[in-house]
Amino acid sequence: MTGTAEFIPQYLGSQDINADADDVTAGARPELMGERRGDPARFAERITSLRFYGTNHAAVALAERARIFTIGSAACDVVVPRDLAGDVAPVHATIERVEGAIRISDQVSRHGLYRRPRSPRVAELLLNAGAVGWVGGCAVMALDPDLEALRLRLAWSVGIDAHLAVDEALAAVVDGVPLALVGARNLDAVALARAIHHAGADRERAFVSCEGTEIPPIEGFTGTLVVDLDRVRRFAASQVATMFAAQCGARVILLANDERGLRRHLDTYTERVRSIALMPLGRRPQELERLLQAIWSDELRTARRVEHLDRRALAGMAAHDWRGNFDELRAMAVRLLAYVEHRSLRRAAQSLGVRHQTLSRHLNRIGVPVVDQADRDLARPLAAPERSRPHRRPDPL
Repeated sequence: MTGTAEFIPQYLGSQDINADADDVTAGARPELMGERRGDPARFAERITSLRFYGTNHAAVALAERARIFTIGSAACDVVVPRDLAGDVAPVHATIERVEGAIRISDQVSRHGLYRRPRSPRVAELLLNAGAVGWVGGCAVMALDPDLEALRLRLAWSVGIDAHLAVDEALAAVVDGVPLALVGARNLDAVALARAIHHAGADRERAFVSCEGTEIPPIEGFTGTLVVDLDRVRRFAASQVATMFAAQCGARVILLANDERGLRRHLDTYTERVRSIALMPLGRRPQELERLLQAIWSDELRTARRVEHLDRRALAGMAAHDWRGNFDELRAMAVRLLAYVEHRSLRRAAQSLGVRHQTLSRHLNRIGVPVVDQADRDLARPLAAPERSRPHRRPDPL
């Protein structure tokens, strides 16, 4: 199995995320979202797509060699989905690539352009990578290749179907403020912190993960510093103040199991940290198949499909609590793949170097129905058994 530090689940990017219109984030109103300015330091990047912020609609790719586009509810280069187009004109605005950003210019539409909800109407919007602007009542986010990849990584830990939460987390990353990744470490928290570092303007600088009891000096440090608050003994007040100082050259990412850990160390500074909640797998049963497929495809490099497992097996996995989160899922992914590939409990166990009773116990624990007979075919415990043909006596001579 490959290491998880550099793993980005590319498989997730191929999913059809145009879910049902009643998705809880599909109807998210722009009024609930704050202004996002983006990071001017990212001007060297090229805007490659526009995302409908906070919704379950797929991002719209911008043609690589084109410079000017149109956006609206009719036949434009960027067509606003019908459920978001109530305040969008047929040809609402033009989009022009400028210096690594995009400029959106109003085409005398009825509902105009806005930097944020309920702000004065503007004739133009200049969006850097990660910035959000409002086209009528539709919020759009500009993305470059690094932010597209980072969004996949955020969805991996925050929730594939939690579209609004993922977009808000991406906006928090771009804002450049101190971050807190709140949740269990086995939700790939350190790997997510590394992905945030690689997507930022300081990617060429140091990435230091401080998992000991002492915190190195923040003053004078340049790069990304990851601090596990559940392991450090004391976060000195002077260190905390330095983290929020305007001249601080460090991007500090805090790890905490819960909000209480943040308050214990940061006290009054807690409200100035942007928290990103990492969602446990036990609360994401509808995503288990896609997560398992991503591990099979991108980490284990196999063409096998999760559909090879029976519905009863998948239902049992969805009901499991997955307290070990991704650590447990990765371990089970290896066992399940061996079981599917060898089509025999005994041969699968031999390939893993364990007894077949041990493998059977592991699979039963996560709700996958198996039996202890060593040579029982995979299709038998996971699918309906084949009907045996009735014995026919030979005709007498």
